Amino acid sequence: MFSEYIPSINIDYYKSLWAAASKTEIQNILYKNKISIDEFAVLLSPISLEMLKDIAYIAREKTIKKFGYNIGLYTPLYLSNYCVNACSYCSFNCNARIIRKHLTIEEVEKECKEIKKEGFDNILLVSGEDHEKVNINYLIDAVKIAKKYFSYVAIEVYPLEEKDYKILRDAGLDGVTLYQETYNREVYKIYHKGPKANYSYRLDTMDRAARGGIKRLNIASLFGLNDWREEAIYLAHHINYLRKNYWNVDLALSFPRIRPNSLGFKPLYPITDKELVLLIASFRLLDDSLSLVLSTRESESFRNGMIKICVNNISAGSKTNPGGHLEDDSDGQFVIADNRTSRQIYEYLRSIGYEPVWKDWEKVL
Repeated sequence: MFSEYIPSINIDYYKSLWAAASKTEIQNILYKNKISIDEFAVLLSPISLEMLKDIAYIAREKTIKKFGYNIGLYTPLYLSNYCVNACSYCSFNCNARIIRKHLTIEEVEKECKEIKKEGFDNILLVSGEDHEKVNINYLIDAVKIAKKYFSYVAIEVYPLEEKDYKILRDAGLDGVTLYQETYNREVYKIYHKGPKANYSYRLDTMDRAARGGIKRLNIASLFGLNDWREEAIYLAHHINYLRKNYWNVDLALSFPRIRPNSLGFKPLYPITDKELVLLIASFRLLDDSLSLVLSTRESESFRNGMIKICVNNISAGSKTNPGGHLEDDSDGQFVIADNRTSRQIYEYLRSIGYEPVWKDWEKVL
């Protein structure tokens, strides 16, 4: 389990690598076909920001070679904004005074029908962490309904047991998205109250999902809670760990930054646009087969730029509130920065010579 592996990661060692990095060392790394986590740490150096164009160019070349000019499209469907946790950065905080809504299974199907009209064949079912309202039987029903309309169905909910992932896999579940939020155990304690405060249980979620037969796993840190370079090292180790132990699983990495929300939370460790470009491009150099995901948390201009560099999967037409696709009155998780419709994003991608991919997944034996 990854919770047994993570104590072996010496963050101070990696800090020394990016602190001592030179332009010559970085340039030498750019000529390599495959880089190590040590070399990845060097790329994260502040001095790399002065060489960002070179790094972005190599990242683009590797992305086109691996994925071509194809961009996967998906959209989230929020099932519920009820939550039992009191996380200080999240609008779904159980103490927040927001308009709550929990979709019935009938409403889930209505949302699926509406989303399908837009052309999507890839959907992410999202909910706040309320184990009673969104229990395993509800999730089974929601996945079965979604599978009637979409080839690829993933969930982003609270951590589950291995047996539950097996049950959901048999119901049609293809993927699991789960953010650790921060891999620093002490920092994690500061932000989380409620069942989510169980750091190790959350950390081992992807082990349980992989053992449960889930074929695509998407991990992330929530950037702004802790130093982004430190989080990047943990993420790199987590990716390598999952590749080594579950070689037949597809892996994806998201890059969520804290967005304005109803709590007015302000991140203590903000990451700039240039730093985020460096981070995402460096991951492409570390692992050229990794799916890099960028959601509508980011602005239209930033996402347009990253599509041309190394991102190969984006959300579109997103709504962050339950019933949002049918314009129901409930509060969302965060403010969306890219408000383009799925059709507008589709047309933009075609205009720059990229192929929007509504469907890139088929479950086969």
